[in-house]
Amino acid sequence: MKKTAMLVIAASLTAAMFFTSCMTTTYRGGESKGEVKKNFSNGSWGGPKDTALIFGSDYTGFIVLQQNPKFGYKLYDAQVRGKTNSNAIGFLTLTKTTSMFFIQPLPIGSELAVYEYSSVAGKTTINNYCGIAGVDMKLTKPGLVYYDKNDTAHKNELASLKSMQSYFTETDWESVIANRIQEIENEKK
Repeated sequence: MKKTAMLVIAASLTAAMFFTSCMTTTYRGGESKGEVKKNFSNGSWGGPKDTALIFGSDYTGFIVLQQNPKFGYKLYDAQVRGKTNSNAIGFLTLTKTTSMFFIQPLPIGSELAVYEYSSVAGKTTINNYCGIAGVDMKLTKPGLVYYDKNDTAHKNELASLKSMQSYFTETDWESVIANRIQEIENEKK
């Protein structure tokens, strides 16, 4: 009798785990927060008065090609941080991925082509290679530049700023990011 009861309980728990489960995965690409701060302290990365900081959401990978000969042809790989939440109900798994990316501050006059971007749909990573023809962005003024071709209404800008804010503490960008967060929050009131 005890053996049967234990088997029923074990089977019930197994079935419950099979039919409903939740999993969260985080990922990060690029440099650590310490490495980002080191790039500012040693002068490798510029501040908000003379460079532009491109950031956005929705991509799990993002690479641009600098095409202005003045600055040299170079690929810039984005710093990416994200989280994937999966909920399983029976054989159906619902997955939602949220992410943030930023590229090191680039000089004004940079002409950039989006070379590659990656996103996640369910459990599938989709890599889009765009090539090097044309210019997708020309940085004409210093400061923050939000980029996400799937979010033209900037709905995810606030979440992206809040997510990347910790990378820029104790740098000249800290107050610029905090001010933009405050502007967006005030617009929503």
